[in-house]
Amino acid sequence: MSMDEARARARELAAALERLDKEERLGELDRESIQRPLRWLVKAYLARKRAEHEANGVSDCTPFGDDRSVTATEVAVLCADMLDAVDMDSFELNMWRSLGRF
Repeated sequence: MSMDEARARARELAAALERLDKEERLGELDRESIQRPLRWLVKAYLARKRAEHEANGVSDCTPFGDDRSVTATEVAVLCADMLDAVDMDSFELNMWRSLGRF
């Protein structure tokens, strides 16, 4: 798959999810339809941050860009579940953050 094809498919997925959100149907998605893209988006996000950091010495990449539609509650729930999934405590996360970003 070319990078252009991957970008187009990622945009199509985002548009489909946005439509489901507007229709208040996001909760109808099955687990795998959420877990598989989330797994790869987490990996892609870190790869993008690392690439920017290596190229520029800093990365200003943010998870949501200028979009402010994600709530603090949504972030907190997902972060807590992600920490549980990798058997990491919030204390360990704070220790990791003090050591560096990558």
